Amino acid sequence: MEALLKHKFDSLSRAKSITVPVKVIVAGDDITIPPEHSENLAQKWGGQADVSVIPGEDHNSVSSNDKYWKIIEGFLTSIKE
Repeated sequence: MEALLKHKFDSLSRAKSITVPVKVIVAGDDITIPPEHSENLAQKWGGQADVSVIPGEDHNSVSSNDKYWKIIEGFLTSIKE
């Protein structure tokens, strides 16, 4: 996959300086972005970071899982002013 990308997306080097809350939804069986990469990014995040893992889903199927949308709804409700 890396050969297809022209630009490197170095999120880890920028994560510490980002202080807004983030919800990281991880597909448990993701081989495109391995779960440990997402969890590492959340650990380095400069603001509040919360990780939810949806087991049995991959990169392309995770958004079809009802839990995915409930997690997003819960996160948006929690940050609503």
